[in-house]
Amino acid sequence: MKPTDEARDGARSDPPSRPAVEPGPGAPLAAEPQAAPGFAEQMVRLYAQVSHQLPARDGGAGRVVQFIGASAGSGTSTVAQAYAEAARDATGARVLLIDADRRAPSASRRWAHHIPVSLEDVALGSATLADGIIAVGNTGLSIASLSLRPGTPVPPAHSPAFARLFEDLKGRFDHIVIDAPPMADTADGTLVSRYADGVILVVEAEVLSRRAALKLKTLVQRAGGTPLGVVFNKRRQWLPAWLYRRLA
Repeated sequence: MKPTDEARDGARSDPPSRPAVEPGPGAPLAAEPQAAPGFAEQMVRLYAQVSHQLPARDGGAGRVVQFIGASAGSGTSTVAQAYAEAARDATGARVLLIDADRRAPSASRRWAHHIPVSLEDVALGSATLADGIIAVGNTGLSIASLSLRPGTPVPPAHSPAFARLFEDLKGRFDHIVIDAPPMADTADGTLVSRYADGVILVVEAEVLSRRAALKLKTLVQRAGGTPLGVVFNKRRQWLPAWLYRRLA
């Protein structure tokens, strides 16, 4: 997996070209700015590429994809939530979004749902899985929290309880999306990387250095995760939006 020249060189004076989505592990998977024209379409393309890299499992077990960034403000939650919606809209599948950021959870705030218990509680046997998963209306999307205790550690990644939990989730959902906290804030983000079929690194374009991106990749691999590629988020637009759309 290699960051593109844009990540290495920083800000550039020429307008950015339309982000390319190329098949194969380690390729940049998407590079559209947050809330920019075509962002939703880019998430659909991202979903299609991930589906190509991670074929359906035998027996219909769900796929688990984790999104993680190096620091706060990289837009990981925005990308993860948009990807979850794209997965649901593309296939009508059952999608679970796990909010793993216990310090700054965003999924429950966005959909205005109270999550009474966490998957940590389920793994520890103090709650049932039905209590920890909240359906977002009749949309086909459900949300859950990995942990609701900011001051306590979650069960270790090698815990048999965690392994059983994710096997159960993969039997209930077609797609499971993990929105992980930034690595600069906590090591929580990689605790469940080993249970993901693939990990997508979210990089704030023109901010994160090549060295930092490679360090993030190494940390994910050491935790047992499999990096799929990089999402370059928040790319600058030097052209007006209407002209950018015409040229893209």
